[in-house]
Amino acid sequence: MAEIVIFKTLDKLSNFDKRGLATCRLVCKKWNSTISKVPSVKRKLFQYNIHNLLFYDKGIYDEHYVRKQIITRELTEMWDNFHQPIIPALKMIEDDLDDSYDEENDNRALSIVPALLPSEFLSFLDVYNEFPSNRIRLYSPKYIGRVADMQFAMTREELTLSGEHGVRKMVHVHPLCYSKHYKTTISDKQFINVLCYVNILDQSEKKEYGDPDERFFVIMLEFDNLQDKETHRALLVEQIQSITQNVRHNIEYLDDLDMQTFIRAFKTVLKQQSFNM
Repeated sequence: MAEIVIFKTLDKLSNFDKRGLATCRLVCKKWNSTISKVPSVKRKLFQYNIHNLLFYDKGIYDEHYVRKQIITRELTEMWDNFHQPIIPALKMIEDDLDDSYDEENDNRALSIVPALLPSEFLSFLDVYNEFPSNRIRLYSPKYIGRVADMQFAMTREELTLSGEHGVRKMVHVHPLCYSKHYKTTISDKQFINVLCYVNILDQSEKKEYGDPDERFFVIMLEFDNLQDKETHRALLVEQIQSITQNVRHNIEYLDDLDMQTFIRAFKTVLKQQSFNM
């Protein structure tokens, strides 16, 4: 019943300004406990916040209109692939020939399996599909998968050589979307901000570093020609691999990444964008 009331109220708030949701929370503080327990409501609130960041009048034909139409067509073609398992995860596999589990003769083994992209990003796609933006660009599922293939290979090799010990402190970074910042003054810099997800494979470390929905952060890539895709991707892969190696040497390196919610990281990427055509 509480979920229905919340959904109806949120629908009414869709025509309000950004203060609407804050006002609603003040009126009914008990929502917080309900929201935290109902995944569908959390998703609705998440998308409401993204909607406020991306919303524009789609009836206006301006210099960005055609580009947004192209983005919509491209996203439609990639949609199903975004919702396929792409990134690596670890799963404990048991020998189904033996129903009894014996601690002294453990018949379980870790296996690397494909998993879906984080749910926050998939929820973001729903809104981005409605309000495509040339300020924020997506990495294609093909590219995300290409980066993940290298990570699959690394994890598989470590599992083969060293078993469970080989994946201790194993962390992978997955790029999701980005924005470009072109310099506007002599002292300014040109850079690309990349919103990434931190995929902590080591089960023993997951609980130490917040909830899964607080494992996003931003990588900044500084270089001159922001149209150079090869340099863009080479620098990104270099940063991703460096983070994985640094964490393996010292798990506390994760603290330096300033991991946060998707919303906070997305605001950074959006706010620092300039002249991204």
